[in-house]
Amino acid sequence: MAGFKNKLGPIKVCLERDQVNALLSMLDTMVLGGSECAFGDIAKALRDKITRYGKPIRRGELDEVQIYFFDNEAEKMISLMSLYLALTARDIHDYYPEIGHRYCKGFGNSQAAELTETT
Repeated sequence: MAGFKNKLGPIKVCLERDQVNALLSMLDTMVLGGSECAFGDIAKALRDKITRYGKPIRRGELDEVQIYFFDNEAEKMISLMSLYLALTARDIHDYYPEIGHRYCKGFGNSQAAELTETT
């Protein structure tokens, strides 16, 4: 049992049947499309984790799957989802200018400021 416990992360996600099917379909697409890239391996590992460790739950009439992710897995899942959406979505609004007002020069200034990374 201790071996199984180590496979569970602190981030609990509960998805309805349609949602988990869509997520696994996206990961399958990423596996096929990224067979020669690192994201293909990441997508395969996440897909395998969901199918191996996901817990099917029946709540009334709803079929759901409960899965626990570690921080790094959740980070990878979000990155893959955003990549997938960037490649497949149409007419995406540019939210970039609306992000990061807290980091703008002159805190409280409503004007957006793009940040440059300094190392």
